[in-house]
Amino acid sequence: MLVRSEHTLLLPSQRGFCQPAPALRSRRLHCSHSIADRAEAPAQGIGAQQFDPPQTQSPHAGTSLSASLAADVTYDGIIAEVPVKPASLYVRVRRMVKHFNTAKGVFKAVDGVDVNVEPSTIVALLGPSGSGKTTLLRLVAGLETPTSGSILFDDWDATNTPVQDRQIGFVFQSYALFNHRTVAENIKFGLEVRGLKIDHSKRVADLLELVQLEGLGDRFPRQLSGGQRQRVALARALASNPRLLLLDEPFGALDAVVRKSLRSGLKEIVRSVGVTTIIVTHDQEEAFDLADKVVIFNRGRIEQQGSPNDIIKKPATPFIMKFVGETNQVPATAQVRSRGHLFLYSCQRTAFTPLHTMHQELYFTAVGDLSSHSHMSPHGPFWVRHLLCVQGACAGVLHSQLLRRVGFHTGKAWAMFRPSDMQISKTCSDKGAAAVVVERTNLGWTLKYLMRFDDDVEVEYSVARDQDERQYNFSIGQRIFVYVPPECIMGFEMHEIESAPLH
Repeated sequence: MLVRSEHTLLLPSQRGFCQPAPALRSRRLHCSHSIADRAEAPAQGIGAQQFDPPQTQSPHAGTSLSASLAADVTYDGIIAEVPVKPASLYVRVRRMVKHFNTAKGVFKAVDGVDVNVEPSTIVALLGPSGSGKTTLLRLVAGLETPTSGSILFDDWDATNTPVQDRQIGFVFQSYALFNHRTVAENIKFGLEVRGLKIDHSKRVADLLELVQLEGLGDRFPRQLSGGQRQRVALARALASNPRLLLLDEPFGALDAVVRKSLRSGLKEIVRSVGVTTIIVTHDQEEAFDLADKVVIFNRGRIEQQGSPNDIIKKPATPFIMKFVGETNQVPATAQVRSRGHLFLYSCQRTAFTPLHTMHQELYFTAVGDLSSHSHMSPHGPFWVRHLLCVQGACAGVLHSQLLRRVGFHTGKAWAMFRPSDMQISKTCSDKGAAAVVVERTNLGWTLKYLMRFDDDVEVEYSVARDQDERQYNFSIGQRIFVYVPPECIMGFEMHEIESAPLH
């Protein structure tokens, strides 16, 4: 199969992917309004024929978007080049809003979203369930009608353009293959529906080679593995030469081992074709591996968008820091309201046991703005281990042991940091907080330690087995010292990391 990239034609290599091919000659049908109106042009060298760039139009101007975008008609499986037009779309989503009416009222599935998808790039939409990422994909596809906002394909306002006129390829989680059709017939389906005047058999053979399924064209989907069915769905999506490819959880139905093996193949195929691609996924590893740009959703809005490295290294909000990767969350502050006595209580299980009267220099953990009576506060992923009974007026803020030792200050109730930012030492440190190893979990190639500080706050630390054998090899009950750079710690309130959809 031949595909385009800049002004160079590409030819599948022996591995089923693509490498530059020699200059070739092809015939082209010129398009002024629709495929049916094209008249045959003389055979010319590829790249010799120039066309005026399309003018900005509304979707109601009379010419279908599909006809306007499809400047190429191919013969003998050759995709001819139109040098002045990009091989893929520049997609812009502006102030996008989508509301659904529910029994509880209006549900804001997408709430004021702006996204740019550069031509020939892969953008991953990532987020928890109900965050709005799939709804946005359906809006771009034309499967949903926006409440307000606009979608631009290059300079074309495609907001209200029917889905069949958007020249988009789809790959769904269920693959949506026709079980009564063979692999070749499934791939050929899009060509038949669009009525493209090309050699269908040649195009199918080229695509089977591209996705490394040569010789399987006569099989039915039920005779293929999950990974093979996924590649058939990808070949079918690419058959009509789309300028935008939409992938909705394409690996969701596959096991972890198959997903990893297919991921690199998908990335190489998509990049070789040069098609703009948007993928929706729950898998963070998948998103960061495949995408040039990651867009993270929460409650219908974008929390952060940028390169995978920026998302990981520079989290913009507490939600991003918690959502991406692993974190330790520790109680940070308590408001001290007494000029008299402070009492520290331990709430192990359901019993409150007064331990001692608290002095100013002692470390403690507590949550938030405490009232003048004791109560259990089920905030966050674990129960508060210590609770203060305080009386009188506000006297200031105290921090937990680790945060005080490392010099981190915050007025928020909680703080979090990544285990990878922890520095562990067996010897006493001026800045490190003392802790005891209370648990050691064997996870195969990784070991996970649970460490408890003197104020009963617990954190986890993971280390590769070979590094543990060389450097740590801690035993249960061993005394250690933990340091976390203050710049790696982020203060937060619980409502800032919540992800449940808002109705």
